[in-house]
Amino acid sequence: MGKWIILLITLCLFTGLLLSNSYMQIPWISIVASLALFLESISLAGLLWKQKKREEQLCRQIEKEKEEGEQKVKECRRQSVEEQTQFYSVFSHSIRMPLSIIKGYAELLESGAIDREDQNQYLEKIIQKSQSIVDFFPKIQEHLEIMELSTEAKRSVNLVKTIQECIQEIQKSMCFEEIRLQVLFTEPDIRVEMNENRANEIVYNLLENAYKYMQRAGAVTFRLWRKEGKVHMIVRDDGMGICPEEAEHIFEKNYQGSNQEGNHRGGRGYGLYQVQQIVLAHHGDISATSDVGKGMEIHIIFPEAAEPTVAVGA
Repeated sequence: MGKWIILLITLCLFTGLLLSNSYMQIPWISIVASLALFLESISLAGLLWKQKKREEQLCRQIEKEKEEGEQKVKECRRQSVEEQTQFYSVFSHSIRMPLSIIKGYAELLESGAIDREDQNQYLEKIIQKSQSIVDFFPKIQEHLEIMELSTEAKRSVNLVKTIQECIQEIQKSMCFEEIRLQVLFTEPDIRVEMNENRANEIVYNLLENAYKYMQRAGAVTFRLWRKEGKVHMIVRDDGMGICPEEAEHIFEKNYQGSNQEGNHRGGRGYGLYQVQQIVLAHHGDISATSDVGKGMEIHIIFPEAAEPTVAVGA
């Protein structure tokens, strides 16, 4: 860049000298022309200098963003390694002890040191420990599902708008003529940080659950508000409800309440389980309360998203 500036100034001065020789009879013309060319060269040199500075600033900004991006990648990799290490640690700890006990009992039985009347007791213990291992694998699957959900791309989602759009869509495709759907909110823009498709999935599953199990005309109401950096969402229906003891289990995979009997709309007991997994993956909390004949209320709490953002994450 500096060489071009020097060349430009030299060219302008040389041109000025030529003009001076050509118009020797009119000295003031050559002086004015030379001065004009000199000033023009200074102006061009200034523009080139500013352009150079802008390019240098842009390069520094690109380099900074590159370093920040690399740092984020390193941090994500570090967190991934930590999560994997933690997962393998929990897995090995949960499996190693039951296997050691099974191995010990099996070796005792093989050695013949156990009396025949006590063998059944040891066999029962082997079966119990084996079942504990079998029961542990669904928990592993749940953990992996949460990890997968946690790595999805996220953005700031207006939960009020999402619910309103989902209600409009579901009213077109399902028979809600006997069920009134409404959304109550303290402000029209309440945001959470999550994958937009997952936000839709939460709302659709909650609506589908109410649709299938209300079993009578009534209302499903969404209430949303913000409080102390948290977003609260309560979904309330005035359907048949279930007993409080059953409400504690509705987020378990494949669980179906007692009012499933005779319900012509069916269900696999997977929707609310999936809702819970999404909520937990987004550092939220979910709970349910119900009673027979009094409907059900599901309370979800999310961390609040500050401002609209572009997608981030994987």
